[in-house]
Amino acid sequence: MLPNDVPGERVDSISDEDALKLAKIEHRRWFAERRLAGWQRGAQKNVEARTNPNLVPWSELKPDIQKYDLDAVRLIPELVRLDGQVIYRIPTPSRETETAHHDNAA
Repeated sequence: MLPNDVPGERVDSISDEDALKLAKIEHRRWFAERRLAGWQRGAQKNVEARTNPNLVPWSELKPDIQKYDLDAVRLIPELVRLDGQVIYRIPTPSRETETAHHDNAA
């Protein structure tokens, strides 16, 4: 049963637009994690040498590699449901509302 006081819209699937945003974020997270662990870009993946050809910006990844992250983020709602949880998209104030609030606060 869902609580009645949860703001926002329930998310049962990830839109293509959101999947792309989340996949790019996930790639940046993975890239940073690898770099901090001493990995570098290399022609081949080599765990011992800590090289991986995918240590490049998202825009330079081959489409089949981008698909790994896109497929993973599209699974998020199902994985959350398996844990008995629900995702909600929390409404964010519009730019106009933020500007009006800022102007009134001054």
